[in-house]
Amino acid sequence: MGLVQRRSTTPVVITGLGVVSPIGIGCRVFAQSLQKQASGIAVLDQFDARGLPVRLCARVRDFEPKRFVRPRKSLKVMSRDMMFAVAAAWEAWEQARLNQVPLEPERVGVVFGADVMCTPLEECVQAYSQCVDGGEFRLSVWGQRMAQIWPPLTMLKTLPNMVSCHVSIPLDARGPNNTIHQGEVSSLLALAEASRVIQRGWADAMLSGGSCWMQDPFEWVVRCRLEELSPNGPEEPAPRPFDKHRNGQVRGEGAGAVVLESLRSAQARRVPVLATVLGYGSSGATGVPGREAHAASLKRAIQVALRMAGLSPQDVGCIFAQGQGSRLDAAEAQALAELFPDVPVVSLQGYLGNCSSAAGVLQLVGALVSCAQGWLPPTLYFQQADPQCPVDVVAEPRAWPARKEVLLCNLNRGGQAAALLLHLPD
Repeated sequence: MGLVQRRSTTPVVITGLGVVSPIGIGCRVFAQSLQKQASGIAVLDQFDARGLPVRLCARVRDFEPKRFVRPRKSLKVMSRDMMFAVAAAWEAWEQARLNQVPLEPERVGVVFGADVMCTPLEECVQAYSQCVDGGEFRLSVWGQRMAQIWPPLTMLKTLPNMVSCHVSIPLDARGPNNTIHQGEVSSLLALAEASRVIQRGWADAMLSGGSCWMQDPFEWVVRCRLEELSPNGPEEPAPRPFDKHRNGQVRGEGAGAVVLESLRSAQARRVPVLATVLGYGSSGATGVPGREAHAASLKRAIQVALRMAGLSPQDVGCIFAQGQGSRLDAAEAQALAELFPDVPVVSLQGYLGNCSSAAGVLQLVGALVSCAQGWLPPTLYFQQADPQCPVDVVAEPRAWPARKEVLLCNLNRGGQAAALLLHLPD
């Protein structure tokens, strides 16, 4: 059920953004790619994928972790997810001018969303090979033989909470630290929790966002069995958010970070405000899993956010939705259509793929940089409206609406939903 939130008397604002994505590293490049309508989706080529039923992915390219990770020896105990998060956090930190006008370290915290942490394949090969007898893997000897040769630091690369830890250490953020691990809703839940920490008076500023690296071959096999992935190749673009002919999502990776501050802190430091957090909400599906239960969950989460913000649906100017290009789109569209029948809806999945625990914060960054340019980015690969998705999908570039209240929403396959309402300055 949705949790009723009271409107806070402590305004929370965003003062910094950072991004690592399939369409660029850094907000400037990210914004340019959106303006050019450049997709980050390409052929799955980082390993031999001929045995998989999928051909496409959205991966981060030209990422050099040594540019961002300090000290460099930390790379030995970091997964790719953690490196992405640190890089995005540094950019947000510097944009918020926390490197120039710092706060007390004990008054700065971190809450990040994280997903499955995959052990690097090269660290698994030797351990697995020791358990193969007669061409077959013997699980009965795995524990004993693996323990003898498994690199002792590998565990540190596979703990989701280490994302927030690695963000906090180089920035000397000694305040509250937490990790949210709920698939596509992770980063919006993290942003909501970071806002609560500030509103409770436990911190003056928080680094928040999400990170995801989903290109491990083992994890690909699992996702191909559990999720609805598009079988399209490069000649048939995918995903197709809210489209009548959508046939599944495309997996992506990346990270996004924001600096959240109390308005009083931002004003005292004299830093520009990029957006104001108006409200947030979350909910879980109840009853029989399916379209109706998922739609009801998302609708409750949005209604909680609206009540907290003191807004009505008519006050919202646009929506940056998930729209992953699967059957889940119908549930999301149903909830949005019931509350916002005429509000334009944007999905960035055609640019980024489904970045799971980073999805919500990347939607946020996309909303802020496109608003600064004065236009709504089109939903790539949307061609034909689906009666099951009766929302106003932005298919061509549009001028940004006069109303600057923006809704961000996400929904995972388990039926958990999250919503965040922002006000963007004129």
